[in-house]
Amino acid sequence: MIHILHGEDSIASYNRLQLILSNFQDFEKLKFDEKTTKDDFMMALFTQDLIDVKKIVSCVSFISLKKIDKEDLKNIPVEKTVIFWEKQKVNIKQFASSQAKIQIEEFKTPPTIFYFLDSISKGSKQSISWLNKFTEDETRSLFWHLTSRIYLMVLAKLKIPQHEVNALNSRPIQEWQWNKITSQAANLDLATLKKIFYGLLRIDYLIKSGKTNLQEKTLVSTLFLKYLSP
Repeated sequence: MIHILHGEDSIASYNRLQLILSNFQDFEKLKFDEKTTKDDFMMALFTQDLIDVKKIVSCVSFISLKKIDKEDLKNIPVEKTVIFWEKQKVNIKQFASSQAKIQIEEFKTPPTIFYFLDSISKGSKQSISWLNKFTEDETRSLFWHLTSRIYLMVLAKLKIPQHEVNALNSRPIQEWQWNKITSQAANLDLATLKKIFYGLLRIDYLIKSGKTNLQEKTLVSTLFLKYLSP
């Protein structure tokens, strides 16, 4: 079985990746990242072991980096389990006519997150209102999206060129997206954006270290009230 996991919500797709892997407890897990070559992948996939070891293979961004194509998928043995995890939405039309057995899952970012991110501004009460509407599932990817947006706004405020931002960011930004972020950043001063960004890093540390029992939404609301209230 071949799995292709992609979409704008990379947190949800990554969680799906981990869930699939957890179902193969007795398998050797081979993981290939962006630095892995196609030859390394093919060698690991087709090399015959002296001992018959069960394996599951996961690959990061192989489709978006054009390391594989439809013919490559057709050549993967049917008894092999291979997962292609993409950190963004990719064009999977090329695989639609493939004879390989493929399960494709797209993970879309919930609209609430976009409304919330776009509402962030000085003195606006809408961001808190949108935050309170988040479901439990939406909250799981909230922190990543929020930290990413504030980080991009800081870069926009520093007048970093878009091509350099794309190099720094984990995924390319479309021109219309960058224009929106630049316009949004213009309504906030750099010092405030930096304080929010460092505050988010602090919240992340407190949650992961178990030093707070407060919910993520509560901590983010408090941070916004501190730095974005009129």
